Amino acid sequence: MLSGADFRQACGAFPTGVTIVTRAGAGQQPMGVTVSAFTSVSLDPPLVAVCIRAGSGFLRSLAEGEEIYIDVPAAHQSDVSGPVRSPAPAAALQRWRLGTTASEKCAGGDRVPAAEHSGRG
Repeated sequence: MLSGADFRQACGAFPTGVTIVTRAGAGQQPMGVTVSAFTSVSLDPPLVAVCIRAGSGFLRSLAEGEEIYIDVPAAHQSDVSGPVRSPAPAAALQRWRLGTTASEKCAGGDRVPAAEHSGRG
């Protein structure tokens, strides 16, 4: 069985894509977060899962069931694959979204608490 350190190293070697998850609730400042833990769950109905650190300001600001956007950056947008500045001006998020490979408005769904793998608790 792998130790925790070996498991972390093995998982860290797995290449992953990056998505940007944003929200702009009524009367709220638009916010976004960089997410590498993203996967499709179902085609019918279309369903995805994103994993966001439990203590993040983005997650705390997100109302249960609130609509979000999931954006897949294009190759020429590698400069935004790092942490998204949050809160971000609405105009900046809209301009950025125009160049993405994919952008989809999604209905908020269930939140499922899970363990934190970063060691930060």
